[in-house]
Amino acid sequence: MGGSGMRGTGEKTGYTAAGGKSRPRKSLELVQGRTNMLTGEDRSLLKMYIEKGTSFAEMARLAGTGEQRIARRVRRIAGRLIDGLYVNCVRRPGKLNIEELGVSRDYFLTGLPLKSIAAKRGLTYHRARKTLKRVRRILGENLQRTCPAGDPLRTDSYQI
Repeated sequence: MGGSGMRGTGEKTGYTAAGGKSRPRKSLELVQGRTNMLTGEDRSLLKMYIEKGTSFAEMARLAGTGEQRIARRVRRIAGRLIDGLYVNCVRRPGKLNIEELGVSRDYFLTGLPLKSIAAKRGLTYHRARKTLKRVRRILGENLQRTCPAGDPLRTDSYQI
């Protein structure tokens, strides 16, 4: 892993040489603020990693799984919190109905595939796909007003 930090640990300090906060540090703060949107095991994993400083190895030992699997999961969860697509859905009161908010939560925040979302929500795969397509269209319309350049649904990639 690149970046500043302790050699061999894979951890980043989050500070630039000039003493200011770097992108990873800002991302960490963003993830901390949005952790409460998660439930269950995802929330627990992030809290253990961010707030308590638990290593991936220790979390893997507690979960009875591999260290790389835990590391990938934590990074994916953090990435979904950072990209903020679900947050943008919540910020559109009146634009999305309850079904659309549920599908967007499952897809953008939890990372479930459409097939699983359809089964969980009692929808057909086709209905879940159409719902997600409508959510994306609404997000695209709203984000284009606030993002003057580039693809409105893409964000900078950050690491925690």
